[in-house]
Amino acid sequence: LAMHPKSHTHRTGVSQNQFKADLVDHYEVDTIRDRCGNWTHIRCMVTGDYVQSSKCIAGHILPYENQRLCTSYGLDLDDINDVRNGILWAEGIEKIFHNPEPQQICMLFNPMAETWTFYVL
Repeated sequence: LAMHPKSHTHRTGVSQNQFKADLVDHYEVDTIRDRCGNWTHIRCMVTGDYVQSSKCIAGHILPYENQRLCTSYGLDLDDINDVRNGILWAEGIEKIFHNPEPQQICMLFNPMAETWTFYVL
């Protein structure tokens, strides 16, 4: 699947935070919290490293700006915001994923080990 978005449709801060919270909850992602219970760091689902919560992006595997592709994969348009289409990754990895330069990206999930492998080819 090659996607080369010309423009990005960004979520509002509120909806980004809700999507992030939904992903943390659904995938039981490790977090580090401060004394008040706020996240300071979230484990990136791609690298496994903890990143500052402000630098951890709740992204879409099938990008939000390419909703029209949903039907090509047998999904409803509403599925674009489903947690099954979401991933928590470091800001830099999202930039690689959304880079408009032609590239091939492969993400594989190993359900036995519950790990992701991310390749930029």
